Amino acid sequence: MTTKIPQHRNECGVCRSDDVRHVLTLKEMPVSVNTLCRSREEALNVPRGDIELVQCTQCGFIFNRAFDPDKITYTENYENSLFHSELFRQFAEELVERLISTYHLHRATIVEIGCGSGDFLNLLCERSQSTGYGFDKSYTPGKSLIPIPTGVTFITDYYDMRYADVKPDLIVCRHVLEHIHDPVRYLQSICQTPGNGETLLYVEVPNASYMIDSGSFCDIIYEHYGYYTASSISRLFRLADMTVQAVHPSFGNQFLLLEAIYPTKSSGSIADESTGPILAPQSFSDRFHHFIETWEQRLAAYNAENKTVILWGAGSKGITFLNMIPNSHYIKAVVDINPVKTDCLTSGTNHLIVGLKNLKDLQPDVIITMNPNYTDEIQAQLHELELDGEILSAL
Repeated sequence: MTTKIPQHRNECGVCRSDDVRHVLTLKEMPVSVNTLCRSREEALNVPRGDIELVQCTQCGFIFNRAFDPDKITYTENYENSLFHSELFRQFAEELVERLISTYHLHRATIVEIGCGSGDFLNLLCERSQSTGYGFDKSYTPGKSLIPIPTGVTFITDYYDMRYADVKPDLIVCRHVLEHIHDPVRYLQSICQTPGNGETLLYVEVPNASYMIDSGSFCDIIYEHYGYYTASSISRLFRLADMTVQAVHPSFGNQFLLLEAIYPTKSSGSIADESTGPILAPQSFSDRFHHFIETWEQRLAAYNAENKTVILWGAGSKGITFLNMIPNSHYIKAVVDINPVKTDCLTSGTNHLIVGLKNLKDLQPDVIITMNPNYTDEIQAQLHELELDGEILSAL
């Protein structure tokens, strides 16, 4: 059960300082961009909430002070798997091999918190011949592209002391921590669960430094309470009395990967740590509004020229783009290679999501891509379909 927190709370979720600077406000955004909608009424009447980004001047942590965890519900309609992309699968496979070789994960016990469809856990346990336990309230059997190895179990629940008998060697927590509104206490609760001696924790979060530097404004979503830089996430783990082994960017700098161990004899002291980058709020806000105006003008021009515009990617970036740009209704449809999303509707805007087989029927003149990492993969798929529309990056 989630704990209600006051709206507009200024207290930093990492260092507890209330010395914050306002960065950006987005009004009435869908609270769950990864929830699939099945009808027009459902798509247009999704729960909404405000995003009021602030940055702590003491530790550099960026968070949504208007975040209300009770607004968000994770159900079987929540879908954010990226394993249908060959590029992402390659990234996952290389990560699995690195974790196995670096930490000697053979016949280990592995827990994944927020396992989604289970692809990563299945891959990791298959390659390491390990026993695995996947925890996710939205887990639905049959969605994984990776066969479930012997010894892997999925549990539609939260991981806590009720599962103290598991005693993992490794806990995996990929793209979960940014959703947690009290991350210090959350990590401390993980430390309270007994491991098999010294336990490794692998964490993956979006990289806030990439969002800031590249102007990736569509990474700002209501589901994310926190936005971490390398310095702020390192401080978080030390405050939670974990020993940070490594933290570095990956996946084209879009992710931060962190490895830590517990229990630790660390005192949690952070006196010698830097705050990391502090935003210039006006500059960030000005860049954001320029982004919105530019795309509003482009879409109006394409519509005046009767050009068919589609958006590639019905993930969090794509859904956010559609909800941010006032005249996104000029976009004909959204294409996504994940077949689970085909024929569903986008949260907040009611755009139809189509699969690759339907793309040729649309004969798009313009394809807006949401993530530059996938440009080569998208170009190859368009070439295979004999489509030569203009490709534009949303960044």
